[in-house]
Amino acid sequence: MIVQEHGHREALKLTEIFDAAEREAANEPERLISYRNDIQVYHAYTGAITIVMSREMRKSVEIASTIALHVALKFPERNVLLINTYAGADLLTSGFVNAMHLLNL
Repeated sequence: MIVQEHGHREALKLTEIFDAAEREAANEPERLISYRNDIQVYHAYTGAITIVMSREMRKSVEIASTIALHVALKFPERNVLLINTYAGADLLTSGFVNAMHLLNL
């Protein structure tokens, strides 16, 4: 905790930083799903961002689409956001078609 007195800030002690990190680690957020693709395992948590990265753009889009669709189907009362920064409409459509196939829809 940084306390400001008379224009000066008290420095954090290293033990305070590690103690705070340990407390946060003990409060792991709720795991919504785990998804395995080949040898990779992806986890989606409540209130967290799941980053999907692959050297192959098509594979990244397909995995991300499958995870997003899986979470949306399992938790219809929750909002699911898929952030895409590089794939066009055709690739996204293809990714969701593949996701529906993988999830037997």
